[in-house]
Amino acid sequence: MFRNSTAIILATTLMAAPLSISAQEAEDATEEQQMEQTDDTAQTGEEAATVEGDDVSSDTEMTEEPAEGAAGSSQEMAEDAQTAEENAQPVEGQIVMQGENSMLAGDMMGATVFSADGESVGDIADLIITMDGTVEGVVIGVGGFLGIGQKSVAIEMSQLQVMENEDGTPRLTTDATREDLEAAPEFVTAQEQRQQQEMQESADAMQEGGGNATGSDAGQMDGTATEGAMEPAEGEMEAEESSTAN
Repeated sequence: MFRNSTAIILATTLMAAPLSISAQEAEDATEEQQMEQTDDTAQTGEEAATVEGDDVSSDTEMTEEPAEGAAGSSQEMAEDAQTAEENAQPVEGQIVMQGENSMLAGDMMGATVFSADGESVGDIADLIITMDGTVEGVVIGVGGFLGIGQKSVAIEMSQLQVMENEDGTPRLTTDATREDLEAAPEFVTAQEQRQQQEMQESADAMQEGGGNATGSDAGQMDGTATEGAMEPAEGEMEAEESSTAN
C-alpha cells in the first residue's frame, strides 16, 4: 500500500512539473513583450522630439532672417536720410513763423464782412491776387438765401478794414452797406470773360454765314426770274420773223 501511494505522488509531481514550466515561460514572455513596447515608446518619443527640435530651429532661422533684413533696410534708410539732410541747402525766402501783422488766406475765406453799422453784408467767397502775389481785392457773396440767388461783388482790399476779434479771428468791415453791394455790378472772372468772347465770336460767325447764304439765294432767284422774262421775248421775236416772211 505504501508503494502505491508513493507511485501516485510521483506521477502527480511529474504531471505538474510541465504546467509550472509553461506558466513561468508565459510570464517571462509577457515581461519581455512589455519591455520591448517600453523601448519602442521611448524610441518614438526621442524621434518626435528630434523632429520637433528641427522644426523649431527652422522657424527660428526663418524668423531671424527677415528681422536681420529689416534692420539692414532701416539702417540704410537712416543713412540715406542723413546724407540728404547734410546735402540740403537752406531755402531762400523761407518763412518759418507767421508774423503778428499778417493773416492766412484760410482765415479770410468764408469770413463775414460787416458794414460800419455792424450789419452783415456778405461772406468772402474768393481772393483776387496779382501775379506778383499782391492781394488786389476780395470777392464777396452778396444776397440770396443759403447760396441760392447769391451774386459776387468784388471790392479792393484797401476798402476793407481788418481788425481782430477776441478769439483772434479777423473781423472785416467796409463802408458799403448791404443795399450798396446788392445794387453793384456783378464781378466777372477772366474765365467768364473768355467764355463770353468765344460765344460772341461764334454768334458773329453764324450771322455772317447766314448773310452770305441769303445773298446767294437771292441772286439765284433773280437769275431764275430773268430767264423766265427772256423766254417770252424770244417767242415774240419768232412771231415777228414769221410775220415778216409772210
